[in-house]
Amino acid sequence: MGMLPSSGPHLHILLVHIPILGFIVTTIWLYFAIRKNNLCHQKGCWYSMFLLFVVSIPTYISGAASRWNIQYRDDLDADLGLVFLHQNVALWTILFACLVAILSWFALWRNQRKGDACSRLNWTIFGLGAITSWLAIQAGSIAGYSEVIWKCCCAIIQSSSYLRVVNPAANAPCLDDKPRGYS
Repeated sequence: MGMLPSSGPHLHILLVHIPILGFIVTTIWLYFAIRKNNLCHQKGCWYSMFLLFVVSIPTYISGAASRWNIQYRDDLDADLGLVFLHQNVALWTILFACLVAILSWFALWRNQRKGDACSRLNWTIFGLGAITSWLAIQAGSIAGYSEVIWKCCCAIIQSSSYLRVVNPAANAPCLDDKPRGYS
């Protein structure tokens, strides 16, 4: 699996880590910026949260492409209940990320117009950012600690035309055994 995505599931696996880690780091960063009353860092957090929401959109769409790839394949025995649960939690994550982005944009606008940062607005953005981070962690743990991720990897290998050209053995069905240390 190279760094350039060759399919929807491959793109999802590469993109998914950016919003999860980004929201966690930016929420912690915003907490310390509010506590220190540092307007420059608060503005950086507002910009970051808005950009993380923008990155979340193709992440969710590529996740939907992964679900379609898994759902309509007869050769994979994926637990579709877990896949749909993962997708529903991801949808709630992107909805909360949208709220955070709207409030962050409003905080930037308010700062530009009035020159100050509203404490209640900052703490609201922080609270919604913490909820978004928690939901992103939950969505990631549903996929990462279940067999969904292994089915997704199988779908990537089997659906990637790049791997079929370079590696003809990629057309072989996926092995059902799990990696070492997997319980």
